[in-house]
Amino acid sequence: MMRRAWIITIILLLGALSLGVWQALRSERFLLAVADWAMDRFTDLRLELRNPRIALLEGHVSADEIHLFYRETDGPALVSVLAFEGSTHIGDLLNANLANSALKADQLLIYVNEGDDTENPAPLEWLQYLTWLPKQLEIDSMHVITHNERTLVFPLIELRGDRHEGRNFKATAWADYEGEPLHIELLLHALRDEVRFTGIEISGNFSAPESDSSIDIAGNLRGTRDDFEYDFSVDGRYGDIDAFLKGLREKSVLDGSLVVQGRMRGNTDGFTLSEGNLVLDNMPSYGFEAGGELHYSFD
Repeated sequence: MMRRAWIITIILLLGALSLGVWQALRSERFLLAVADWAMDRFTDLRLELRNPRIALLEGHVSADEIHLFYRETDGPALVSVLAFEGSTHIGDLLNANLANSALKADQLLIYVNEGDDTENPAPLEWLQYLTWLPKQLEIDSMHVITHNERTLVFPLIELRGDRHEGRNFKATAWADYEGEPLHIELLLHALRDEVRFTGIEISGNFSAPESDSSIDIAGNLRGTRDDFEYDFSVDGRYGDIDAFLKGLREKSVLDGSLVVQGRMRGNTDGFTLSEGNLVLDNMPSYGFEAGGELHYSFD
């Protein structure tokens, strides 16, 4: 009789606990408080939300605005998301893996200040964010803004992504810049050891239809504690080198079509183009052909 009483008591306690957890997960105020606590406890970031709507049990989250700031600075938001909507569930969030989630936003802004006093995550740590790539991704407009001695803005529109077979992610987008539109298509395959991501195998195509130009790349990007390292084969064919350089906001003194082929290996300091072949054809005015090795420093 005593054992039966204990069993009934434990069942009732578990039932009450489950009901409490159920009610907590239905409480938007509770979930927002948990999010604030987690940001404060585990990161040096501050989360700011505008009109959030959270219904985890129904698998839906949304917000008019999401902003991430460094907690100790007064600078601009590191990440801003406008008109965000997501369909997810608790399992994806607990596992830090959005393999079954879909995310959508009107605008994404990423700001990188290379001259601030904060310590950037190591390249190997950046790669761990690959787990947050969702099953489906739709972003109408994305801008990456870097600020150092000069401010550079890299804009993308109609960014679409899909996860395939776990570690594969296919992304397409258009680059919206002065010159001509550039279509981007990338296939990413995550590389990992037993415990963490170590790199990405990448195959991609960049094409500018108006000038009949394209670049194909294939290779890998790896992260270490100190730097990113990459090794790509490159096959570029530009129908109009003048239009391409204008798109990169570089002054051009050249005309004609350009073919560039080779193997590019390097890091964030620079690269070496080996097995290179370059042909500039602006005949009958002039032409140029070269082969060999090129060393380039980003300084």
